[in-house]
Amino acid sequence: NNWATFSTEAVYAMYAKFPEFSSHDNWKTKTEAEYKRVLNGLVFEDGMCVELSQNYHVTILNTLTGPYTTYSKTKEPLPFDNSAKELIRNMVHSMLYQSGPYFGGFNMGDGYDTYDSDTQYIYDTWYNIYFKDDPSITYMATDGASGSMPENPTTHYPVGLRTYMRSDWSQNALAMSFTNKMTGSHGHKDALSVS
Repeated sequence: NNWATFSTEAVYAMYAKFPEFSSHDNWKTKTEAEYKRVLNGLVFEDGMCVELSQNYHVTILNTLTGPYTTYSKTKEPLPFDNSAKELIRNMVHSMLYQSGPYFGGFNMGDGYDTYDSDTQYIYDTWYNIYFKDDPSITYMATDGASGSMPENPTTHYPVGLRTYMRSDWSQNALAMSFTNKMTGSHGHKDALSVS
């Protein structure tokens, strides 16, 4: 998955940096279509990322921020149409729900349970790129200065086959994850596991 997002980012970087090439428009059209194809494979219908652990979920969202660096220098429009943006928004939201207290990850799949700067970078970057209108992403990006956490601290992903429960969004919350999804990227045969 991250290889697909990295390689697609490279094509965007090439056409963004060399607009004089005759194939510029063709590369642009193909890159937008490829991002849309890749994202549709990365996000289940219920909004959960196909990656089975928070750290790989973060990796995917991190690689998707790559074009923003190129955009900052070239001003070539980012290669995400509105449907691609919504898939990214769903992944950012599901990353939030996938977080335990202190916003670290649960021990699920091929994952670990520590919060790190990559997680905060995801919220900050996607907030600045597209989602300043989103209360929960705003809350995370501004360290609680504005926006708000989702009203319901518990959610279930019926296609992704994961449930996340917490008493509230505080750092001292009681929280539990439950997964029945053992197929997918970077997963383990840990169906019915509880963390």
